[in-house]
Amino acid sequence: MLTTEDRLAIQTLYARYCASFDLGDADGWVNCFAKDGIFKSAKDFHGEAQLREFVEGRIKARPDAPNRNVQHWNANLIVEGDGNKAKGMCYIMLVGQSAADKQMVFPVQGTYTDDLVKENGQWKFACRQSFRELPPASAIPRA
Repeated sequence: MLTTEDRLAIQTLYARYCASFDLGDADGWVNCFAKDGIFKSAKDFHGEAQLREFVEGRIKARPDAPNRNVQHWNANLIVEGDGNKAKGMCYIMLVGQSAADKQMVFPVQGTYTDDLVKENGQWKFACRQSFRELPPASAIPRA
């Protein structure tokens, strides 16, 4: 069973992941993942080098992106596990401003499912998968 301290640390990990990505902190974002962590989106990225290449590429592409000031919003976090491993799930929404007409846009909604691991006393994403469509009910972590 997760302690209150574990739950708070995991909640902070989820927030740090979003803030690091949105504010262009590539090191902070990569540090959210375990040493051999995996991010699965349209493509799979394995390990620190591929994760860094992904996030740095996304940060570099921002000036040409169709939306500005894009922010990741996580909600409805469910996490269950023990003191060393856990499963998590949350909804994700991206909010930004259209570069063309300055209107608010919501370019992405979806779900993250996560395998988490405590590495050197810190909770990290062992595997984070992004879904644009709702995953099956079996994705809900159970105690």
